[in-house]
Amino acid sequence: MKSSVVLWVTVILVVVVSSAHSQTQPAKPTGADSRIDEEGRRKANHVTSRISRVISPQVAEPPPGTWSNCLVVNGVAYISGMVARGSDGKVIPGDEYDQAKLSFAKIRSIVEAAGGKMADVVKITIFVTDITQREKVWQARREVFAGDFPASTLVQVAALAEPSVKVEIEAIAHIGAGKR
Repeated sequence: MKSSVVLWVTVILVVVVSSAHSQTQPAKPTGADSRIDEEGRRKANHVTSRISRVISPQVAEPPPGTWSNCLVVNGVAYISGMVARGSDGKVIPGDEYDQAKLSFAKIRSIVEAAGGKMADVVKITIFVTDITQREKVWQARREVFAGDFPASTLVQVAALAEPSVKVEIEAIAHIGAGKR
């Protein structure tokens, strides 16, 4: 009786250990999935996309080694936060409406330099230092977009690049995807 119990316990342990071991082994490729190698590991994604920097003559470029105003990958333009700063680097005075208008004008210039239109903008993020002034920013936004407005996030922050900056707007555009 004791030997048969020991035998059953041994068989159960072998089955449990064997089952656990097989679950930790990577699945072998079936040949149908070229993303999995012979040892069951996912192959690196070898993307042939290129990142290209877009420059607009109407928007001052940041100092070298800091950031890019716009990078495009696979037809998607990623536009850094634009503020109401003139070509001389000084912040243009004005309220949230005035600053938002200038930020949207810069975004338009960059999107057009990338080959798109404002209708291609699918996402904007707006940073403000005083959320009670959001209606002024929304007024500027209504003057720029029509039809399907882009997805939008509005965030109040403690401060932006310098005290006189009240609004910063970043955008993502799928070049050529908007209504023409």
